[in-house]
Amino acid sequence: GASSSMDRPYKDGLGRVMPTVFVAGPAKSGSTFLWECLHQSFHPQHVCGRDDAAGWSDTLCQHRRFLLPAVAADVAQPACPRFQKESPFWRWWGRRPSYTWARYGGPRLPLSSWEARRGACKSKRGRPRPDDSRPFPGHRALEVACLQDEACPAAGEGGRVGYASPLPPSCQRACTPCEHHPGWVDNSPSPCSVSPYRCASRVCAEAPYVPKALRRLNFSAHHRRAFSATAFPSHAALEAASISTSRVAAVEGNPGIFQTPPRHARAIEALTTPAGRGALRFVIGLRDPFDLAFSLWAFLSTLGQEGRRVELRMERALAAIERCSRPLFSDPLLLLRASPPELEAYRLCLDARPTSRQLFWVFGGLYGLHLLGWLRRGFSPSQFLFVRMASLPRAAADVPAIQKELATFLGLSPPPADSAQSGVCLSATMITSKQVIVRAHNASVRDVKSAFRASPTARNLSAFFARHEALRTAIFERERVRVY
Repeated sequence: GASSSMDRPYKDGLGRVMPTVFVAGPAKSGSTFLWECLHQSFHPQHVCGRDDAAGWSDTLCQHRRFLLPAVAADVAQPACPRFQKESPFWRWWGRRPSYTWARYGGPRLPLSSWEARRGACKSKRGRPRPDDSRPFPGHRALEVACLQDEACPAAGEGGRVGYASPLPPSCQRACTPCEHHPGWVDNSPSPCSVSPYRCASRVCAEAPYVPKALRRLNFSAHHRRAFSATAFPSHAALEAASISTSRVAAVEGNPGIFQTPPRHARAIEALTTPAGRGALRFVIGLRDPFDLAFSLWAFLSTLGQEGRRVELRMERALAAIERCSRPLFSDPLLLLRASPPELEAYRLCLDARPTSRQLFWVFGGLYGLHLLGWLRRGFSPSQFLFVRMASLPRAAADVPAIQKELATFLGLSPPPADSAQSGVCLSATMITSKQVIVRAHNASVRDVKSAFRASPTARNLSAFFARHEALRTAIFERERVRVY
């Protein structure tokens, strides 16, 4: 029925609550803020008013719905899982062997892994004490979780391989990176070609190396294997805590999803049932495209990952887009009348490398083009909520309005009225520091932006974005898209 497609929209749900809420970008549009606002507002700690998972049951939480992200446990501190905003799965699936659908779902972890009060993890918990006869308890617990469904008769009694023993070949499993993959690796119709391989665990990746701090403690004398994992809540853990799976939604915050519909809309299509697909919801940050493009360049420049001048980057981006189609560059509104093959051919040109690397800087702000790609793949306008960056809360009094909008859109229980007091949905981290010196210009971000705004390149860029904003406005009005 309808409820089962809502609860389990995925063809292979892995016995997990896989994400149905995507804070899908684009980068620098306020998407991290939106993810944090969702996480803080609708985490069961707020919704149920109890820190510990024992208080989240159907009866104690009065059947209210809540939202959980994935948690990630890494090799350095496996006893301290952290909330994970975005998974690299959506970037690397079909490209790198260690990313599989089963590993995205992750091992079965206890529900206490999603408790928010984990301050003790910031101390040195998880490190072995000198008097501990069985050191590395966190690593032991993670290995048990990673191998819990991989019982191995060759290992003798109990099917457990000793932590310090090698895994017999008969105990190894087949990891299949291309399972469920629709093709369209790198945004073009090329099949997934990553070969299956033998692995210790289908649900956890083996850590590529053991950190020096663990090597100093003679980790390898006690453990032959080290794992890292990300996990969504399992149905089994929810059942054990008397929580109906229909009360729980999961959230994914990878900011690259919205702007690559050829790849990501197809991936989601391949993974979901036709009925379940309509249950997915996408929250998109809506920011002035000029500011978005400059912010992305400034952010990567201040990190030291970008060394070119902003004028050069934006000129090359515009030239790359114009090469794909001069008529569509001059009048993006023509896309509204483009046939599916014409739109696909245009996207193939834009998404092909090296073109896509050149236009990366301006691509996120082409909202109309991207939304058209999702709608052409059969997604409904009602599945998208665009949140204007200008509408994000600036003071505690502004918070209940956005919480109510998000709750209504996602079908969640509104958080208690007092939750705004604790700084929920208020953040000062949205703005790249204006005083940082950008090496390519030998000037501060603020000075570079004011000089750039006066340049001919900026005028061309503004005119280009104005044409695309006309496309976005036309699609939003035609499809009655929800904007906050």
